[in-house]
This record gives sequence, structure tokens and C-alpha cells, in this order.
Amino acid sequence: MARRVRALALALSLLAGAAAAEPALVFAGADWRFAVEAADVTGYQAFTPPGRGIALVVSLNPEAAERLARLTGEGLGETVTVTDREGAVLLETVLAEPIARGMFAVTLSDPDAARRLARRLAGAE
Repeated sequence: MARRVRALALALSLLAGAAAAEPALVFAGADWRFAVEAADVTGYQAFTPPGRGIALVVSLNPEAAERLARLTGEGLGETVTVTDREGAVLLETVLAEPIARGMFAVTLSDPDAARRLARRLAGAE
């Protein structure tokens, strides 16, 4: 079984509209941390899979996608915790294979959390 990530705290600590110096996304494993800048996020799409909350698919530019893939390549299948900027846990999930190069998806069981996440990605918060 893949080693478990002890904490992926601040995994999706997202950019507030006026705080351009803050990272858009932060991934952290037991022994690594990776910040994605707002300019690295090239798009996102939210949708509702049946019975699974809200899924958010995020696209990264090629350079950021490559850096993230190098760090997470051996961690696929590990349990991760996704938190907001304040450290509140949004969900616990498993780090899955990217659905396409430079894209990944998370499923949020809390629709309000998913909407806040989407607004932050859009720079509305």
C-alpha cells in the first residue's frame, strides 16, 4: 500500500483576489511542499457527479504541471487532507492519477466549500 501522506494541510489554500503574492494552490506531503502561483492556473471547471458532491477540475500550465507531477508521482493513491486558507478541513480524499496532463480533480462533499473554492480560483474573493 502506498505510504500515507501525514497531512496535506493547506492543499488547496487558494488565492484571494487582491492578494496576488499568495499562492493559488499549495500541495504539501510528508516531506515536500509545492506552491502553484495564480498565473499557473489556466482554468477550472466545476461539475456535480451523481452522489459525490461537487468535483472541481483544475488545469495548470505545462511548467507547473511538470513540477507537480515530479513531486506527486510516487504519492498517487495516498490519503490527502484538503484545507482552506484558515486551516479548516474541507475534505479527505485520495490523490488520484491526473485526468490529463496538467489537470487534476478533487471532489468536495460540501457544496458551499466547492463554491468558495471556485470563487477564489476566479479571483472573486
